[in-house]
Amino acid sequence: MAYITRNANILLLFLIVLCAIFLVGVALFAASQISSLNTKYQDKVASLKDVESDLQSKIKLLEQVKQELKLKQERETSFTQKYTEVRGEKETLEQERDRLSGEKQQALNSLADSNNQLVDARNRIAFDEAQITQLNTKNSQLDSDLRGALALTRERLSTINSLQSQLSSCRSSQNSS
Repeated sequence: MAYITRNANILLLFLIVLCAIFLVGVALFAASQISSLNTKYQDKVASLKDVESDLQSKIKLLEQVKQELKLKQERETSFTQKYTEVRGEKETLEQERDRLSGEKQQALNSLADSNNQLVDARNRIAFDEAQITQLNTKNSQLDSDLRGALALTRERLSTINSLQSQLSSCRSSQNSS
């Protein structure tokens, strides 16, 4: 039995050594895998940090873009309001311009009519002045003719008076004779 015990001890020793070698191999394999996993983990952490910093910079950039977009929208709203106001004012001014153009045209037409009436009135005045001059000339001639006729009439009246006095004297001499 000693042989069996001895064989059993050798077998046990062999099994213990084999287990020890196996454990050392598993430990080395596990250490190698853990080291590899740790390296991969460290790479992933560094990569995540890079991604995180990139993401942070992109978030900041996005915030800036949001701010700029908001500012542009506010400006666009302001410009739209101003454009609407300016367009309304433009339409009002165009209507006012059209109204004033109509009034100007009416005033020009009225002025042209007034000028035509003035020219007609001046022509009538010139015609009337010419007639007045003619009438004054005729009046002067008639006045002259009237004075001549009056002088002639006075002269004839004087002749008639003288003839009447002669006739009266002749009649009185005939009556006395």
